[in-house]
Amino acid sequence: MRIVIAGNGFAGVTALETIRVVDSQVEVTLISREARGFYSPASLFAYMEGRVDEAHLIMRDVAFYERMAVETRLGREVRRLDTAARTMTLDDGATLTYDRLLIATGAVTRGRGIPGSASQGVFKLDWLEDAQRLLAWPLRRVVVAGAGRIGVELAAVLRERGAEVIMLEVKSTVLPGVFDPDMAALIHERLAEHGVEVRLNEGLVEICGDPVQAVRTERGEIACDAVVLAMGRRPNVDFVNPSQLALGAGGGILVDRYLHAADGVYAAGDCAETWDLFGRRAINGVIPTAVDTGRLAALNMLGRPTAYPGSINANVLIVFGRAYFSLGSLEGERVQRRHDGIVERFIVRDGRLVGAQFTGETRAAAQAQQAIRRSISLREPFSFDALRRRIFYPVTVPNPNR
Repeated sequence: MRIVIAGNGFAGVTALETIRVVDSQVEVTLISREARGFYSPASLFAYMEGRVDEAHLIMRDVAFYERMAVETRLGREVRRLDTAARTMTLDDGATLTYDRLLIATGAVTRGRGIPGSASQGVFKLDWLEDAQRLLAWPLRRVVVAGAGRIGVELAAVLRERGAEVIMLEVKSTVLPGVFDPDMAALIHERLAEHGVEVRLNEGLVEICGDPVQAVRTERGEIACDAVVLAMGRRPNVDFVNPSQLALGAGGGILVDRYLHAADGVYAAGDCAETWDLFGRRAINGVIPTAVDTGRLAALNMLGRPTAYPGSINANVLIVFGRAYFSLGSLEGERVQRRHDGIVERFIVRDGRLVGAQFTGETRAAAQAQQAIRRSISLREPFSFDALRRRIFYPVTVPNPNR
């Protein structure tokens, strides 16, 4: 049997490692767009801040693939997939055949259709080379288009590097759909305190000049010498024929409980449309989901049926040295505690913990995540203290001496 893994991110590398734990002999080929080893995209911010160099950014070097006894096609992209013939065509014209295929090609930045987006001075942050190009550009006055997780963290990094930063967000809060509006307002205040100009309800319409000289929004023109697109991400599946592989509402590859998409084809990570822990279809583009789906897809490809239980949306940000964490659903009743600039908020629906948000202190985040997965019920009166006790002390052991 020949397995092909398309993608060298968390999902693809986890799948490879899982395969080798189970089967040291099966033939495996791994395709990667980049001609370097595996690294975490989340570490690109640390790289841009100068806290880690390229050598220490790489988590799996080329020697790793040799130890895994895997054929690599580094620096190559998939251009065409034919699931009927079980073949893949790469950008160099090579054709690969497979018995089992894992698509783990991740996601890429939206916004390339905006007029002027191909101009010099327009950037995104999908790959290490993007970060390197951005750092090589004279960054004096930068427009960051989008106030999601990547946009917010990137704005903070660029401001710390001395750039004047203007952030545009078409919706009414930063991090829409990630934090409650009042919690998002705290992050907005943090950005403003450190000199980031945040413009809400204002979207990017056009990028002017080549090289960039300004941007145009619904409200007017903003002078700048660089633009960073951070208006969300889309599954990186342009090579997929929708008549052969079904795509979901979010553009990801639809899979079943076993991450199976079609005959011999599986998908994992940011390009797969799975579902969350509450049964709703979703693309949950976070590292734990990529790791979990990569591992389970590998087991299923090897004939060890293992169902995927669903994901929990989890986002952690560090903004000018302060931590913010959002977990799970935003739908439900809230209880919280505020003290010394720290906010702990829990979200409950139908008597069960379904979400949590923290600012300034995130030590309870891991316990809250486990509590959501355990689907703990609240037998005690519904209050912050009672809920926190259930999260931190989920099991009461009877005292046999009483």
